[in-house]
Amino acid sequence: MLEIIDSGVAQINKREKAARLNKAYYPDQPTGQDAWVADKDNGVFAVADGVAQSPDADKAAQAACHEFLTRLTGSDRPQTAEQAKDLIKHHDLLGHLHRAALQADAMTTFTGMVVTPDDMMTYVHVGDSRLYLRRGDQIEALTSEQVIDNKYRNMLYNYLGYDKYYDRIRSINLTPQPNTMAGYPLAQAEWGTRQLQANDRFLLVTDGVTGDLDADRLSDETLLLHTSLKLGAAAAAYALVDRSTKIDDTTAVVFDIGTSGKTSV
Repeated sequence: MLEIIDSGVAQINKREKAARLNKAYYPDQPTGQDAWVADKDNGVFAVADGVAQSPDADKAAQAACHEFLTRLTGSDRPQTAEQAKDLIKHHDLLGHLHRAALQADAMTTFTGMVVTPDDMMTYVHVGDSRLYLRRGDQIEALTSEQVIDNKYRNMLYNYLGYDKYYDRIRSINLTPQPNTMAGYPLAQAEWGTRQLQANDRFLLVTDGVTGDLDADRLSDETLLLHTSLKLGAAAAAYALVDRSTKIDDTTAVVFDIGTSGKTSV
């Protein structure tokens, strides 16, 4: 049987990132708008990135993460990938996250996943935070960066169609190459499942890590180098946020899958 054997989180805010890169930071620019979940015991992980134009975006990101954790833990925690998919497809999981974010009247991206005892993981994704799987010497992007007309990103705020650009969603390529949009037409959301293997490493990152412009993109080689399995999960998470070059709140959540009884990859 497989289990989560290591996990780690690292976060740098805009102000600190600008100082590290010796670049300008404007005092009136909001900071601290990322949120995250890393519940190793329940196998629940997520990142959310509140949109800077919304004054209370930090609250929207925190609310979405809290709602996700609440609905995937406790007595209702899914025991199989099918049960997790049922929460997404028939129990309006993203709708609940959306309404939680709206309490702050703000926008946020959201990428979350749950590991279930059937050695599966199930993920759901809206926006431009990302989920990667490192398996051996390959990194696969399980989610895409969702944009509208190369400008407007899909957020929980417009998940239910509050945005007039609702019907023009599409995916753009990043490195690593993103997968295609999920087949289930759940507004603009993506979701999926994956069979786990020993030594899998999962990375959840906000776009402070992936960047928006070509100059900010991390290459496949850089991602592989800084997520080496020789590094513990916490060290890999820190390496990702430290290596990123975008002036933005930057968050990485990393966790590892192994065989029961092991303590590290």
